Amino acid sequence: MKRKIKQQRQYEQRRTNQAYRELAHAGGYIDRAVKLVSLQYLVGSMVDVIGAELEQTLERANLMNAKTISIQNALQKATNEYYKFFGGVMKKDSVTDWASDIERLEAELYKFADIKELRPKRKAMKEAKAIIEEKYGVKLEDLK
Repeated sequence: MKRKIKQQRQYEQRRTNQAYRELAHAGGYIDRAVKLVSLQYLVGSMVDVIGAELEQTLERANLMNAKTISIQNALQKATNEYYKFFGGVMKKDSVTDWASDIERLEAELYKFADIKELRPKRKAMKEAKAIIEEKYGVKLEDLK
């Protein structure tokens, strides 16, 4: 008897959930949610791109450490979990537009943040290197 009651409740809950989905679709909620998921996917991808550039910049400056790597890995793991969970919501055509969208977003974000391509000031580093080595009593390698 208990099992039959439980099955009946589950059946009613599934019907209610389906009814809400249909109502949400009719009201435009689903379309908005899909667009928000697509945008969040794009922004998450941009976070990965920025993280990779940050790692590369720190590595070139010999500033990478275990904590930085750990934080970057945790962030990437979280975005991967997000993609796994919401991946099926995105429409096929929005996935194809992803590459051009991320390039446009990257250009706009970097422009907004005034981040230009790194062009190390080799002359200034060369002039400062001996002074810094003397100050800290260390021998430094040239940065990449």
